Amino acid sequence: MVRAAVLLVWGLSAFACGSASQGPPPVAARVVEPPLSLPEGGATLRLEQRARAELPGSKGAFTVELGDITGARTQLVVARKDGGGVLASQSVAQGDRVPLLLEGNGYELVIERLHDGMLSGDWLELRVRASGATTSPPAVVDERARIEGLLAAVEHSGVVFIRNGSEHDARAAADHLRTKWSRAGDGIDTAEAFIDRLGTRSSQSGEAYRVRLPDGTEREAGPWLHEQLAALAPS
Repeated sequence: MVRAAVLLVWGLSAFACGSASQGPPPVAARVVEPPLSLPEGGATLRLEQRARAELPGSKGAFTVELGDITGARTQLVVARKDGGGVLASQSVAQGDRVPLLLEGNGYELVIERLHDGMLSGDWLELRVRASGATTSPPAVVDERARIEGLLAAVEHSGVVFIRNGSEHDARAAADHLRTKWSRAGDGIDTAEAFIDRLGTRSSQSGEAYRVRLPDGTEREAGPWLHEQLAALAPS
């Protein structure tokens, strides 16, 4: 009887210690895919003058545009489809190669054919392919480190965190988010998911979290947290 009691006490103590030592669940590192998904040897595109099309392999993220084809030359422009800026702009002729760097990955646009006809439509055919000399290997992102970095930024931000009508300082806010992360299990696989699922609103009331900045401005916590994440140095 005494032996059974001792074993029971030991088992409960071990369970309690194990529970107390649990921290946030592990978050697997993810591989960042290159911006262009191309077959071996690249992909071709035929484009009429003064036309715009999706850059092959970009899944709509980038576009390529031609100007007028005159004197066997034309202006070629590569840009982000979302209006984020021009990535390359160059006057080209048949046989030219245009280097292109996208998110640390090297590519080249090879002008394989350029038709400047008097009686028929003018067009250009190009090939997009990886440039082995400059292509970077896929980057590995440590999502757990990104989340921890975000929590550290929150803790030292000096904001007032407003949750269900109650105000909490920045350290308490970071502790609260870390606790929610610990309870979430392994369903949080990115820092963005951490914000959207845990840092945006109360899981009890559904009420949006808010932050009061040091200058007195109040904002919803979700967009503010995404800004803090974007401001962190890349992992």
